[in-house]
Amino acid sequence: MLRIIAVAACSTLLPLLGGATPATGALAAPALQQKDSMSTVDLVQVQLLLPKKVRVGKTFMVMDEVENQGESIAQNSVTGFFISQDDEFDEKDLLVGGRRVPALAGRQTSSTQTPVTIKAPVPPGDYYFIALADLRHDLEERYRNNNTRAAKVTVEAAKKKE
Repeated sequence: MLRIIAVAACSTLLPLLGGATPATGALAAPALQQKDSMSTVDLVQVQLLLPKKVRVGKTFMVMDEVENQGESIAQNSVTGFFISQDDEFDEKDLLVGGRRVPALAGRQTSSTQTPVTIKAPVPPGDYYFIALADLRHDLEERYRNNNTRAAKVTVEAAKKKE
């Protein structure tokens, strides 16, 4: 069970992500159920690429791609990046980064590389890195259960200062 206080990571992401509480750094996990069957917006996290090994305190690049598979325009949103002990997003996962996604017309995609740094006290080990489209649930989507993509990642300890 991953129980890590992410004050350092979240405090820099508060303006971007909006849902974290300043006192705890905690971010409420949004439900991933079907939202609105009449909506024709459907953001899907279609690609996620990152190094297989990353080091605590060292910045690495994450490439992700979000597609609006609906017909209506999806307004601006935020994709959140998490580390997790399993490949399913839930409230136990640790927020480590995020990016803004521009408005997307139907069938349009947005992909970019985002710098991410996993900060202490994350212990070394094997994790899943999860990208979650529409992190704040700003959009009325047809489905939410396709908003995530996960990739395995090994987190190595920070290098010792000499």
